[in-house]
Amino acid sequence: MDSTINPINWLVSARPITTDNKLSTDNEIIENSLVFGRFEDHQHITPFDENSWVNDINRSDSSDIIFYLHGFNNPPYKKVLERVKNIKQQINACEQSQIEIIPVFWPTQKDLMPANNYFQDQQWADQTAHLLQQYLHPVLEKLTDQRIHFIAHSMGARVLLASLQKQQYPHLKHLFLIAPDIENESLEVGEKGEILSDSFDHITIFYAKDDLALRTSVIANIANKVVSKRLGQSGPENPHLLPHNVQAIDCDDINFNLDKVKGHSYFVSKSGEVTPVIDRIVNLINNN
Repeated sequence: MDSTINPINWLVSARPITTDNKLSTDNEIIENSLVFGRFEDHQHITPFDENSWVNDINRSDSSDIIFYLHGFNNPPYKKVLERVKNIKQQINACEQSQIEIIPVFWPTQKDLMPANNYFQDQQWADQTAHLLQQYLHPVLEKLTDQRIHFIAHSMGARVLLASLQKQQYPHLKHLFLIAPDIENESLEVGEKGEILSDSFDHITIFYAKDDLALRTSVIANIANKVVSKRLGQSGPENPHLLPHNVQAIDCDDINFNLDKVKGHSYFVSKSGEVTPVIDRIVNLINNN
């Protein structure tokens, strides 16, 4: 895929902007706001106030907006941007250029042993969730000309779930949970994740039992006295207890073909071809 062109227009960030109009690569988070901005090139950002940002999007030709929440251990932000560009290029390859994707950046650390940073990133995730609840979710109601969807990968599912605990947003369309790093019973009726099915019309879970990153997560969470399989590894604990608008897709047969190291980022295209996960996402958006 051509990496010389940045197909991403807008962004939201819990990372601050530096004095030279770039997102900070330091481990820091904005305390009482979010950055709403537009990419001018691969690095430089023009920040907007909320209303101007919304108006800019509403004036576009986009029919659908996908907000992308990345997982842990993903600094600097350039790595996340490359991944989002990869998704957008796959969407364009499906001849769906009217579907825009907006990354939501949050601070995560980097270590050759990801488990070392797991708990710090959980704290960043929870702080980011508070910012989304306060500043992003009310803005979504002003995006009146597009259908709103979310992709949450890995620990990004924790961010989204925590951000919705106090208020649901029933106008949201699709939620795609890819390798979600939350407890595997979270979305059942009566559990805290049920609010996701109240906020989105459709929820699709992609999981793979041999996901090595989530095996590490299971072990790491034991230290927090959380003894539970992860939704993105085992799939739902009790499928019959899920709300009617939740479906789960087993990706055991593709995950290591697309991510040969961990079997965790199996929506990313390495060859330029559209991956089965992004193909399914595009089809679901078009048909529902």
